[in-house]
Amino acid sequence: MLAGVARGQQLTNQPSRLSPIVVEAPAISVQQTPSAVTVLSAPSDTGARTLYDLGAFAPNLRLTPSPSRAFGDVQTLRGVGNTQFFSSPALAMYVDDVPMGSVMTFPMDLLQIERIELWRGPQGAAFGQNNEAGVLNIVSRRATNRTEAFADASYGTYNEQVYRAGVMGPIIKDKLFYAIAGEFSHLDGFLDNPTLHTHPDKQEGWNGRFSLAWTPTADWDISLTLAGEKRDDGVRIAPLGGDLFRAPAPSDPFARSDSNTESLRIVRAFDNFSITTITSRRGYSLDPLFLDFRDPSYALWPNTVQLARHYESWSQELRLQSLNVTAPWQWRGGFFFSTTRQQGEDTRAYFPGPTRVTNFTLDDDNYALYGQLTYAGCDKLTITLGTRLDYTVRGIDRNQTFAAPLQAHKGVFNAAPKITLAYQFTTNLLAYASTGVGFKPGGYSAYMDPPVSSEFGTERNWANELGLKTTWLDGKLLANVALFYNYIRDYQVELMNLFTGDLSVYNADRVTTCGAELELIARPMRGLELTAAAGYTHAEFDRFTNPLTLANLDGRTPPYIPNITATLAAQYKAPCGFLGRLEYQLTGHTYYDEANTAAASESAYGLLNARLGYEARYWGVYLYGRNLTDTGYRARIIPASNSIVPGDPRTLGVMLSARY
Repeated sequence: MLAGVARGQQLTNQPSRLSPIVVEAPAISVQQTPSAVTVLSAPSDTGARTLYDLGAFAPNLRLTPSPSRAFGDVQTLRGVGNTQFFSSPALAMYVDDVPMGSVMTFPMDLLQIERIELWRGPQGAAFGQNNEAGVLNIVSRRATNRTEAFADASYGTYNEQVYRAGVMGPIIKDKLFYAIAGEFSHLDGFLDNPTLHTHPDKQEGWNGRFSLAWTPTADWDISLTLAGEKRDDGVRIAPLGGDLFRAPAPSDPFARSDSNTESLRIVRAFDNFSITTITSRRGYSLDPLFLDFRDPSYALWPNTVQLARHYESWSQELRLQSLNVTAPWQWRGGFFFSTTRQQGEDTRAYFPGPTRVTNFTLDDDNYALYGQLTYAGCDKLTITLGTRLDYTVRGIDRNQTFAAPLQAHKGVFNAAPKITLAYQFTTNLLAYASTGVGFKPGGYSAYMDPPVSSEFGTERNWANELGLKTTWLDGKLLANVALFYNYIRDYQVELMNLFTGDLSVYNADRVTTCGAELELIARPMRGLELTAAAGYTHAEFDRFTNPLTLANLDGRTPPYIPNITATLAAQYKAPCGFLGRLEYQLTGHTYYDEANTAAASESAYGLLNARLGYEARYWGVYLYGRNLTDTGYRARIIPASNSIVPGDPRTLGVMLSARY
């Protein structure tokens, strides 16, 4: 697992016992945790409003955007990720102990966030929702006995407007607390449709969050959270090979979506252990997403796509965890259940073929027991054993034009053991090694036609890592390195049918990914923080023949995996209130198809961002700039539709804030 650093937190060089591998609401001691974790505290200090703005805040993390918010996003970590459609996420997302389900439903806005944790490597023994690549754990700010309120307003180029407000505080002192926050955002868009003289990528949306926390006694912590968002957007997509910001079409694409989350979390603490139960529901609707790929000169030729998705997931987790951190034995474990239904209605009209309509329902029930046991009674040595026992039942019910109805279901059992050894040589040096198994269950592709099977198999990953966490100069410098190697069987890869243009998931026999990571954080003087996070990944198909073209792809790189990611940043906060941040984000060469064609690859590019401001006690003013050098780049290439997702051009703006 990855060596990690905690940014925005106080550095300490005090001796302490090695921490067990646990995840709870209190901030973790990163340098004392023998696990792959990076913590970003107070992400708003970076000027980031969404997870996309953070870029590669940790090595070898790549969040590849889709044309329409999170729908179709591909998120990879160390060469392990999801496909656009039909596969499970490899990187799981949690928000305040609640799993967010499918990647297409992930909330990307950062609203009243206390910190973001990225746990690398399989974490199935520590979290309820299964994950193969790791976990993105987001923790919101909690209300206290002090009433707090804020309001922000920002305006930037392309008529970018963002308005945020929130308030939190006590209803009954020490017993009952509330927190409420909301956001409205608008963007005119920066693409140009010369046919209609419009901006087809305009965006507008609302999102909000409300929570109640009740602590009737010191042993109880009960919280109810409601969250939702609504989007009325265009679509950020342009033809491959043309002007980055020119998107001619007879009609503009658009997307209408909304989502909501309800959760109840109850924690009961006893003398030596706690019991936590989390009940949650997550709903998502995209209706519709419309795309127009027609050439304006031949508008009568059909070449359009209209997709609709309706998603609902319920989950229940029961977790027990030891509380005595000085005891030689530490443990954590529980039971997890989720049931999910995804319904789709997709219409694809590609010239010269006939129009195809697919109506499908995908069901997914998951039952899991997970747990891990840590022994820290050997002075400097810590041993952690963990496992996950997982049973998944998946089914499909599909009707498609020119194809026979399809109904199928299957159940799959998986076990995922893991062992971690850590040795604290000194208070300043921790070495660790881990080996374990992660997996991503198989499922069904809705577009496949019998007699070809729509079923794809489970992906299994044997993940290995060596790491060092070091502290220097009385805690003013942290330097962490890691090496990793993943041996993956039945790697899930998405391929396009050349006759229908549809995407389906297949299994590549064997893929390996390996690489190195470096993270640095330094505070040479009060208020100044220098950070660096760099990663290298080498990924290749060891054995894979494309079942559609019969092409041998051995030695090729799987799509969506940049060979290098890096972020360098310098941030200074003066005692008088002035502040500044300069940041450079690098994304290495990336292929977007399994054959590694030149047309579907993007060269390395870098983005320079900056933020200047002044903060008084109750107000602040900030100037920000993103992509200051106005670098042109393709954030994503979509070979199936010969299109791209253009990267954001230079954006300049100002933000005013008020605090109480």
